Amino acid sequence: MDIFQYLEEVQEDAFSLAVEQIEAKYYDICCMLASTEYAERIKAIDLESYKESIRVGLDAAVEMATNEEAKAIYFEYDLDNEWNSQFYPALTGSKTPTSKFSESKEVTWEVNCP
Repeated sequence: MDIFQYLEEVQEDAFSLAVEQIEAKYYDICCMLASTEYAERIKAIDLESYKESIRVGLDAAVEMATNEEAKAIYFEYDLDNEWNSQFYPALTGSKTPTSKFSESKEVTWEVNCP
């Protein structure tokens, strides 16, 4: 299984598993694919500053989306750019959280939030 298959699976898990179950599942996968040592090193990473930056970006996106009457907020991350991520309020069109993003959809991502 490649990383993209795991990313698709974790999206499904986010809707069906508790956070603790997700952490345990992917810790076990990391142990299997890399090693327990790597899994422990990853587990020890302090994510507080990342969580704060996500909170700030989401707050800004919610405010912009509310002001612009957006239909949704899209979160995008870039695997090839050190997981750089952005929030984009969808000002036209629509997208449900469980649907796959499609380039052919009439969705305009007008605003780029931190």
